[in-house]
Amino acid sequence: MVEFFVAVVVFTITSLISQWLSVKLAQKVIFDVRRAMFEHFQAVSMSFMDKTHVGRVMSRLQGDVNALQDFLESTTSTLATSSC
Repeated sequence: MVEFFVAVVVFTITSLISQWLSVKLAQKVIFDVRRAMFEHFQAVSMSFMDKTHVGRVMSRLQGDVNALQDFLESTTSTLATSSC
């Protein structure tokens, strides 16, 4: 009986740590992507800015990053759950 309780506690703790690490990894990846996009957007030529609506570009960038964030969160949580 005690062994079962210890196994449940260990499984719960390792599961929580795995989920926490997955979330931290996804957040780091998204932060790196956002930073790289910002740096790239700062280097875009002025002629591109003159021809393109900035709001449209920013909306597209945010939409793509949000889609990637949703994908990473669902993938990492699925992998964390299936590995246990």
